[in-house]
Amino acid sequence: MPAQHEESNRLLTVADVANWLNISGSLVYQLVESGKIPVIRIGNGRGAIRFESRDIAVYIESCRLEKTGQAAPSVVPRLKHIKLAPFKAPADSFGWETSPTRSFSPRR
Repeated sequence: MPAQHEESNRLLTVADVANWLNISGSLVYQLVESGKIPVIRIGNGRGAIRFESRDIAVYIESCRLEKTGQAAPSVVPRLKHIKLAPFKAPADSFGWETSPTRSFSPRR
């Protein structure tokens, strides 16, 4: 077998992928968990995970943004679990309620 063919068929480890993408190993695991990068599991149980280089190349292409003249759509996280109570201004040091609509100017 030619050396080039062997190298292209070699399975990559998490460390290999992290080095290739210049990211941390934990981010590689997050990409695997989210289903963005397919893996090959080797061994019993959870086993070791390995990657094919073509799958990583496909992932890189999927991350590429085309120049369209438009800004990338912003993703706003849904924070339904957070409930905010109405704001009540704290009392100042003299016990007076402060009002956000009332402004105070310094004396001259």
